Amino acid sequence: METERAKRLANFVSWVGANIKGDEKGEAQVFLDRFFQAFGHAGLKEAGATLEERIKKADRKGTSFADLVWKPVVLIEMKKRGEDLTRHYRQTGRQGQTLFLVFHPRRETKNKV
Repeated sequence: METERAKRLANFVSWVGANIKGDEKGEAQVFLDRFFQAFGHAGLKEAGATLEERIKKADRKGTSFADLVWKPVVLIEMKKRGEDLTRHYRQTGRQGQTLFLVFHPRRETKNKV
């Protein structure tokens, strides 16, 4: 089983090297679907993940979009290759906190982002 996963992951890494150039808008969804396949799922939809999940902003004055949400496992926010990720930590933190409160509405978080 582990060798099977290792082979799938190695194939995924090779595929990424040959096919992904780092364009967030044009390649993110294909990348994510192949990523799920590398871990043994038929695809991201089959695993129960959602692309472009709408997340209400905390101030209720708008909506943000998470690139992928696999409830309650992971939130993935894609950025183009070479992007400075420090600018995006707050965005993902706010989205994660909002999703946490959706799953656990009676629990309060101690650290607000």
